[in-house]
Amino acid sequence: DARPALVSVIWSVLMASGFVGSEVVPQVLEARSTLARLSNGLPTVFEVRYRHQVQPNDSFEMCPGFRSFDLVRRGREVAKDRTGNIVVEVSGRLLMPLYQTQGVDGFFLIRPVRPFWLHLSVWCRRLRLERVARHLPGVHTVPSDPTAVVVNRRVARWFALHLFHLLGYRRIREEGPDLRLSRRPEPDGRRR
Repeated sequence: DARPALVSVIWSVLMASGFVGSEVVPQVLEARSTLARLSNGLPTVFEVRYRHQVQPNDSFEMCPGFRSFDLVRRGREVAKDRTGNIVVEVSGRLLMPLYQTQGVDGFFLIRPVRPFWLHLSVWCRRLRLERVARHLPGVHTVPSDPTAVVVNRRVARWFALHLFHLLGYRRIREEGPDLRLSRRPEPDGRRR
């Protein structure tokens, strides 16, 4: 039953966002205790590695028995649709497997993120290393999209991808030997 976890999340979000005050502290403390018990030592931060989108006519059906945070290895069949078996292409933890008939997210694959990388990412962004990274060999800006870069994987090997990942870029699509990366614009709409 997922209700205790959902209720605990709602209480925690209400308190953190300022919608409820100190008058509900016992409920919030109980909610945090419930979440700590239910998370059973799982890492606190995860990165979404894959999202399986479901279209209305896909006849999507999860294989029975999967729960959120189950570890799945690359090549494991997790669902079926009108095109056949769906196997995961990267190992990770399964999140929100879709067992009901409504929804557009079949499942997510996530992996833990170590706090070191989060702190390093903060410092890379504060130092505005993106201005330097955009001038690395094999990296090209996209004039029509200030939030995107194109990385030639033959020239800019793994270091460029990892650096841009620390700077908030995510893979968008492959274009031959190139990889187009993009990130969200600044909250105030400034160009980065």
